[in-house]
Formats: sequence, C-alpha cells, structure tokens
Amino acid sequence: MIEPRPSEIDTSGVPLVGTLGRCETEVAAALYIEVCKRRGDRWQPIRPREVGETLKEMTNEEPPPDIVLSLRIVMPDFFALTKCGAVTMDGEHGPVCATPLLFERLRRYTVMVCSKDRPMPKDAPDEPMWVCRDRAPVVVDGAVTGEQCSHCGRGWESEG
Repeated sequence: MIEPRPSEIDTSGVPLVGTLGRCETEVAAALYIEVCKRRGDRWQPIRPREVGETLKEMTNEEPPPDIVLSLRIVMPDFFALTKCGAVTMDGEHGPVCATPLLFERLRRYTVMVCSKDRPMPKDAPDEPMWVCRDRAPVVVDGAVTGEQCSHCGRGWESEG
C-alpha cells in the first residue's frame, strides 16, 4: 500500500470516528496527523513538545480547527494509540511514529492525489480513494471525446 500524505487524511469534524475503537485514541491519531501536516506534510517521529507547540498554534487560529474543539470534550490518549498498534512510541516521552496499521485503519478518511511523483497505480483499490486533478482533453478527429490524467493515464469519456 502506498502511504498517504498527512494532508490527504480528513481530520475535520469529529475526527476519524469508528477507526481506532475509542474517541480518545482517534483524537490522538488526528493530533499526530495534524502535527505531521504542519511540519512538512510527511510522516515523521513527533515528541510531546511538538504536539504542545502545534496545539498552541491551532488554538490561536480563527476559527480554530475542529480538532481543537474536540479537545474540549475528549482527552487524547497516545498510550492507547500505541496499544492498538497504530503508532510506536519510544518510552513514555519518546517520539511517536506511524505504523502501516494506522494507514490501513484510516483508509475511509483518505483521499490520495495522483501526481507526477506518485501516480495512481493501475490496480489501485477502491479505498483509499484516489483523485486525478491534472486532466487533459482527449481529442479524436478534432473532437474532444473525454479527459485523461496527465500522470497515470486514467481516462474519462465525455458525457453526451
């Protein structure tokens, strides 16, 4: 499975409902994703200090992101996130790192974007969903007959 970028996982609303068993675990996963999003949109080890810094940044945004509003009623549980196998944690205050299980559990909240550096595979499964944004017209005998992705070659016929 190709790993999604953090920005390709939807953490809006009540984040990641029904993916990791408990809302405290799901909010912890959403926080991990948000920190990775804001620190280069790549998966990386994060420390508790970085979570705190990111929360401080988000709290000052207007309007605050949904995850900040969730924290008013739910306490994130990074230990439960570790226990379910979605992340690894090196000691009590060590960095948190994503595992393949996290990506598997979050498939229904993931929309991956086909790009030059990561085209959609020919055998892409239905989940995670892929979108092709760089579409070019397909012209046959001077008429536009559809569109084709510039990266993966996937095509769509014109309606009508």
